[in-house]
Amino acid sequence: MRKKILIAPLNWGLGHASRCIPIIDTLIARGHHVVLASDGAAGSLLKMEYPALPYIELPSYNISYPSGSFFWHWLRKAPHLIGAMKKEHLQLEQIVREHEVEVVISDNRYGMYHAKTHNIIVTHQLNFVSPVVISNVLRWNVINRIQRFDECWIPDMPPPDNLTGILSMTSLSIPKIYIGILSRMQKLDIPGNYRIAVLLSGPEPNRTQLEKQLISLFSATTYRKVFLLGQPHLSGRQNLSIKADIYGHLDTIGINQILCASDIIVSRSGYSSLMDYYKLGKKAILIPTPNQPEQAYLARLHGHKEQFYVPGNDLLDLEQGIERLSSITPEFESYDSTDLPEL
Repeated sequence: MRKKILIAPLNWGLGHASRCIPIIDTLIARGHHVVLASDGAAGSLLKMEYPALPYIELPSYNISYPSGSFFWHWLRKAPHLIGAMKKEHLQLEQIVREHEVEVVISDNRYGMYHAKTHNIIVTHQLNFVSPVVISNVLRWNVINRIQRFDECWIPDMPPPDNLTGILSMTSLSIPKIYIGILSRMQKLDIPGNYRIAVLLSGPEPNRTQLEKQLISLFSATTYRKVFLLGQPHLSGRQNLSIKADIYGHLDTIGINQILCASDIIVSRSGYSSLMDYYKLGKKAILIPTPNQPEQAYLARLHGHKEQFYVPGNDLLDLEQGIERLSSITPEFESYDSTDLPEL
């Protein structure tokens, strides 16, 4: 039975929106009518990928990373975040009425549930890796909000084969369904044109800081490299002070081709990126965002595997990591399944 389904990813870098793409494609293939909703760069990505689908602008969470204490940063941000959740919750009343929405699929937007719809939250983080007291407070708050939905979809394999480690290992009072990894990428048999592909993403100013750092470190290298700046509002080729192919952003086909044509990927250690690398079987250098405990945990969890390398904070050993990864042909585990429940 065809249904009207609202897909609403959080605008926190591009990861939440990009991992919704295989969900959207599957639902369209099943004959459902899809409406999109987000804000900022995530919204720009969705509009680029699906120009024919209805799109609705939601209130922004204005996500930023702390320069100091993780806990105090988010404590100060809490009133704004709660306010944004209340605003999107109220806006959803109008959206459901005007678009006759029957199912809401929210990727980490905790206000996107409605009394008259079937509500699904997509998240991989039910646990936190901060100090115990802080983790308990965060987990209690997040679980309380998640359990206002009807189902929780975990974009991962069930334990013990899961990629999220302890992050997704918490009991819920609502159905908790492992749907497999979510990646919009497909393995392509194409020539290797680049030794390095740099994928930049995430909130400012951290995205720009890493961009400048990597341009400085790679400026003296002579091998072929490509930069994807992670800025959907910049179309086509861009110019930076480095000899490389540089794009503000590309659509899924373009990114897929570049990843498959590159020997090594350099990026943040965000979970959506990791899912892409496992699906494609790519070697990667993982750089956690400063003061982002989840990314630091994922880098530690996966960094010991042969196909990954985690450099020091100053990135001075980056070239060492490239040399090590260039010298190996690791065997990759197969992660190629997404199993969405019927709606």
